[in-house]
Amino acid sequence: MDAPPTRPSSAANSAFPPSSARATPRPGLKADQEVTVSCAEGETGHVYDGRLAFEENDVDVEGLPRTRTKVMLNLAAPAGSFRWWRLPADGVGLARMEFMVTHYVRIHPMALLHPERLDAEDRRVVDELTDGYTDRRAYFTDNVAHGVARIAASRWPDPVVVRASDFKTNEYARLLGGRPFEPEEANPMIGWRGASRYYGPGYREAFALECQGAVPAPGTMEFHHGGQDAFGHQRFGGIGPRLAAEIEHWLGKEARPVVLGHVQRGGTPTALDRVLATRFGWHAVEALHEGTFGHLTALRRTRIQLVPLAETVGRLRTVPPAQWVEARAVL
Repeated sequence: MDAPPTRPSSAANSAFPPSSARATPRPGLKADQEVTVSCAEGETGHVYDGRLAFEENDVDVEGLPRTRTKVMLNLAAPAGSFRWWRLPADGVGLARMEFMVTHYVRIHPMALLHPERLDAEDRRVVDELTDGYTDRRAYFTDNVAHGVARIAASRWPDPVVVRASDFKTNEYARLLGGRPFEPEEANPMIGWRGASRYYGPGYREAFALECQGAVPAPGTMEFHHGGQDAFGHQRFGGIGPRLAAEIEHWLGKEARPVVLGHVQRGGTPTALDRVLATRFGWHAVEALHEGTFGHLTALRRTRIQLVPLAETVGRLRTVPPAQWVEARAVL
């Protein structure tokens, strides 16, 4: 934090001003202090006092030349996959299992298998997180499978390479219920980790869960079957309720899925409804990514636009009299 400013950034997406124009680094931070964090200056990150001006250079990824060497992403948290999916990569070269355990499972896998070794408070929290699961092994494999599937879906049909967990013992111990299962090591970096952990008696059972969660058996992922349509095609559904549950879980806000065709016509969704629903969702996610909150996606003629919520609920909208007369004549 107290390192002096270095050379201007050479990153493609940002350019900091020369050293003479920068704010002076400070030895410490204070409450409500505004700072600029630079991660675009080589191996060392810097924190500068004040808000520095910077430039953004947009690069058209469609125009980038293809390379003979396959370029694959290194992803940590599954949530990042939907942020970087547009990059012209050839898949994911490293998806780390430990981050799926951290973000989705949050419980030491051995604690799920041997809850009798936990203290009362840890056992209570584990019970809350696994509520609804009669088999706590399924809680682990389901969450890991969903994390892997989220990354894989963002890159389909390119390959995704998943690496088994490689936490250090001190990092495993910080997971819920992890203390009873982890030794205290002087140097965890070169301690009980990697392959020695996978086949060791203290983690072998948990490694089996990782393998089961990485590749769920065909037919075990839950779908809602909607029967057949008028043409005899099998109908599948359920992504709306599943996504709503994810949003509600992570944001703590009530979320409800809506079938667009039911709202517009009170009937079975048509192809137009499905395309329109996809466009609505696409623009909503783009707005979320850009930090444009307080808006909803709306269809105006044939274009999707973001409309401020205050504009949509600020006044009562009524049917024009001429259209009401037309409707009465037709209906």
